[in-house]
Amino acid sequence: MDIEGSEILALKGAKRIIESSPNLKIVMEWSVRMLGYYGNVADLIDEMHAYGFRFHLIDDRGKLGKELSKDELLNMSEIEDVVLMRNK
Repeated sequence: MDIEGSEILALKGAKRIIESSPNLKIVMEWSVRMLGYYGNVADLIDEMHAYGFRFHLIDDRGKLGKELSKDELLNMSEIEDVVLMRNK
């Protein structure tokens, strides 16, 4: 998803899909500033963690990078691409 901060609204609207899709992976642009226009970013992180998702950076080569903590996500100053996936 790359919908200029509205990702937070899309994820809230996709609640049933998220709950019923155990193998779901979500790729999205991450910008704390833009997401913050549409909701509480810390609450979004907590909600996605409650669903079992973890956030991973996508590196410059398009490879799955390290898992990001809540603090790292909230303190990102650059726009990054992330993937949300459940740990198995």
